[in-house]
Amino acid sequence: MIDQKIIDLVNEKTPIVDLASEFVSLSKRGKNYMGLCPFHDEKTPSFSVSPEKNIAMCMGCHEGGNPINFYRKIKNIPFEQAVEELATRAGIEIKKKAVKKDPYEVYYRLMNEVASFYQFNLKSSQKGMDALKYLYGRQMTDPLIQHFRMGYAPPYGQTLYLFLKDKGFNVSDMIKMGVVKQSDDGNYYDLFSDRITFPITNPKGEVVGLSGRTLNPKDPVKYINSPETEIFKKGQLLYHLFEGMQDIRKSKEVVLYEGFFDVISSYAAGTKNGVATMGTALTMDQAKLIKSVAPTVVIAYDGDKAGL
Repeated sequence: MIDQKIIDLVNEKTPIVDLASEFVSLSKRGKNYMGLCPFHDEKTPSFSVSPEKNIAMCMGCHEGGNPINFYRKIKNIPFEQAVEELATRAGIEIKKKAVKKDPYEVYYRLMNEVASFYQFNLKSSQKGMDALKYLYGRQMTDPLIQHFRMGYAPPYGQTLYLFLKDKGFNVSDMIKMGVVKQSDDGNYYDLFSDRITFPITNPKGEVVGLSGRTLNPKDPVKYINSPETEIFKKGQLLYHLFEGMQDIRKSKEVVLYEGFFDVISSYAAGTKNGVATMGTALTMDQAKLIKSVAPTVVIAYDGDKAGL
């Protein structure tokens, strides 16, 4: 936990005009500044920034607040992270009160390393370049590839296993997260092989699982997904919820799809507030997630029996 005095000092030392102008084009209007609201779509500026009160507020949707709350909402990050980042910018040292350590922290770090490794491999190996050409052939652009953190898992072997081992991760944790398997003869091998990878994040933005699409047209298994783990439970997650949060908040609407490729295609076409249930039936946990972020949902399931 962060002391309230530090929170107050960070707000005091962070000019809201300077901060808001990083995300909004502002024009001087008397004592205040005005601009188009970054939290919802509008054509007439209703987003007001007051240097005197050091707050920003939209007169339409009422989003905004002091510097910390504005930054937290615009970046879609936890409150403490917003305080820490703004404190660093202001040159303020933070001494945290002791908090209970997250038992899954090492799993989140491991899965983020996996996603980053595959991302790097996509543009840094010959096989990866072949996968990149395939993506370009499917009308995927570099910004789209970057937004969805697409990567490439090298052909069958121990590449990821050795990489994670060099990073100091325990093989038992690699196996628990389902990214490494052990064969009958005791050797370790990577789950994903010669596949384009798509990381899946939780509502806080931590990578918790992956999906891999084969590049071999003769492969009978087109997609491989991470198995259910302590941090990856498909019935409690929505694909692209974290990444699409800013657009969801602006539109105050969620478009719900059945699979993540539907989300990617719609994002490329300009509909950026889409999420997916990743092939599972809609659960109560997923419905609650949607309700917590938007008042409206458009269901864009297939028109077949299952979709209906």
